[in-house]
Amino acid sequence: MLLCQELFNKSLIAGATEILICVYQASEIRFPYLLQIFNLSAFEFYTIIECIIKHEPKLPHLVRKHLIRIEERILEEMAWASTSPLYHTFSEEQRKILLD
Repeated sequence: MLLCQELFNKSLIAGATEILICVYQASEIRFPYLLQIFNLSAFEFYTIIECIIKHEPKLPHLVRKHLIRIEERILEEMAWASTSPLYHTFSEEQRKILLD
């Protein structure tokens, strides 16, 4: 069951926290610091952001835009870092291509 999975729960709470940070403009706890607090990789956090954006149509425009910027940052740079779980799914040859 999905709700029993610790990773899903941590990601969900981190997503809700990121929304609160955005709404209350708490700039001292900005992304990606939140990942350290919840011990999540950027790629793991990306999965919940996508769900929030897709399944919450009444999300305020400011919050939606903020989450999309985080999503883009993850996809453009953070998901491909050597510390990312996604990075380790590639073969050694594919990793060399990523680093070039």
